[in-house]
Amino acid sequence: MDDIRWFAPNDFTRLIVSDLRGRGLTVVSDGDGPAGLVVAMSGSIAREAWRYAGRRRAPLVQYVWDVKPWWIGSGRWDPKWSTRGRLLRLPRLGRRYRHRRGSLSALRFVAKRAVAVWAPSAFSRSQVEAQLGVTCAVVRYCYDSDRFVADGRPLGADAATLLSVSRLVDYKNHSAVVLAAATFDPPRPVHLIGRGPEREGLEYLARSLDVPLVISADLSADALRQAYRTACVVVCPSRFEGMGLTPIEAAACGARVVASD
Repeated sequence: MDDIRWFAPNDFTRLIVSDLRGRGLTVVSDGDGPAGLVVAMSGSIAREAWRYAGRRRAPLVQYVWDVKPWWIGSGRWDPKWSTRGRLLRLPRLGRRYRHRRGSLSALRFVAKRAVAVWAPSAFSRSQVEAQLGVTCAVVRYCYDSDRFVADGRPLGADAATLLSVSRLVDYKNHSAVVLAAATFDPPRPVHLIGRGPEREGLEYLARSLDVPLVISADLSADALRQAYRTACVVVCPSRFEGMGLTPIEAAACGARVVASD
């Protein structure tokens, strides 16, 4: 029997698997063999992990990164129940969750039945407990300390550029970076790294304010590290999160970092 069956949707949430193996644990991230513990590293794979845990009669730990309040609104979860390893949902007619009704209702169902629910910060814990109605513990995660390191060279070779790295969605508040750049004379250049529906709006805003703007996507780890090291400052202006992954990576590279509170 393996020690841990690790469910992870991406490479980032698999970062510590090799370290756990180095400590003598048998950790597998695929297959259907038995395991002593199941860890689901995201709400996006909660149902899959729950089904596996049920088949193998193994305890489940659910990691929840956050539950954004505007997903919930004043709504309530859809009733859920299980039969023969399937999770069934009865859509609520009124007072429903605003967004992601099926997946959030499933996450709540799974979290209620997990032996533990973990979150990366005290802020995320408060959101999970308030929105999902479960007891949650803070278990901090990591960044890739092998890749994101300072190289000893002077900071900010590209000394004017303001850099922000995250998805281009409204609550990430990238427009604040563009507006801040416009207050300088001449306006400071802005480099945004990410994808999302706000791209055209940000490009329009930058043009209207004469702010030089570059938007990049799908950068390699080496290119991202170089962007951190050569920016004047790395800005995390989100209206929701504080010190998330990207400002931690930037600080590890020796960059100057400004984050919202």
